[in-house]
Amino acid sequence: MYQRLLIAILLGLLAFGPAVAQEAGSANTPISSQNRLTSSDTSIKRLKLKGVLISSSGRTALVNGRPVQEGDSIAGAEVLEIEQRGIRVLVGSREVTITVGSSVAVDPSATRIARNSGVRTRKSQDRQRLVAERSTEPRYQDEPRDVTLPQHTVEAGETLSGIAMHYQRDGVTLDQMMMALYESNPQAFSDNINVLHEGAVLRIPGANQLHRQAPVAAAAEVARHAARWEQAAQEHRQVAKATPVGQYGPVEHGETLSAIASSVLHDGVTLDQMMIALYASNPQAFSGNINVLYEGAILDIPAAHEPAQLTPDTATAEVVRQTRVWKTGTRPISEPNDSNFMASVDMPLD
Repeated sequence: MYQRLLIAILLGLLAFGPAVAQEAGSANTPISSQNRLTSSDTSIKRLKLKGVLISSSGRTALVNGRPVQEGDSIAGAEVLEIEQRGIRVLVGSREVTITVGSSVAVDPSATRIARNSGVRTRKSQDRQRLVAERSTEPRYQDEPRDVTLPQHTVEAGETLSGIAMHYQRDGVTLDQMMMALYESNPQAFSDNINVLHEGAVLRIPGANQLHRQAPVAAAAEVARHAARWEQAAQEHRQVAKATPVGQYGPVEHGETLSAIASSVLHDGVTLDQMMIALYASNPQAFSGNINVLYEGAILDIPAAHEPAQLTPDTATAEVVRQTRVWKTGTRPISEPNDSNFMASVDMPLD
């Protein structure tokens, strides 16, 4: 039922697409002399690919206004593979790739001859190979099929955004990379991109997975995870750590300044104001930047009036400035001594 609904949505969207754009896409597609359609050759038919729908329940392509799946036949050609950018079909004894918005000519007589020469066995083997490939790890689009995708073991203090920046590819936004990592490794998280398990082994997604979410959709999903995580942090404030003398600590392994600031936040004060106030009151607990906090440090909690000495906008600007410095490495961060270890890096999600 779910797959039928998706197909219906695809048909509806494509039905209202501009006809001029479709014709232009077909006109720009080079056609070989073997595929060129002439008025005298009426036996030749044309396959036109109008769209592709890939979901968790299956893969569907809209060919000549009809939804087809891998293994289906249409106009004398068999659909071998459906991908995001187009499909691959078997026409006679040769394979043809059709991109979305383009078309190719098909000679049914050539197809019939090919079927009588034992191509059926080859197509069956091809489908088995596709099933076997999709049961293994995805591969980069521009790499050989036998390439093993890289893996990353999460170390103490690492964040998803930092890992995503390390493996980010050209043409992929940071949000797309983060969501692809999250969706490819659900076992490494506690149901939120901001809660990553130390020691988890992440499979780095291939090119096809990186583009499964559009940049806008990925950014919205990252923002949703961040809002949910911030709400959970406020609901579970570590009040027990705040001693009568107004201190917090010792800072535990993996804690970040934003989480601590959220747990001791004064009424009427923004999170950025509290973070900057904690940083100003405890310079010895940091390695020159709000994003690098020492494990084991004891933090003095600023009084209620201290965070308000900076306006919310000024505090936010300072958080953004220090984060940019930390990301770009424009200012060196001093190494901690043997008795101090970095609890975690704290990079707010933009």
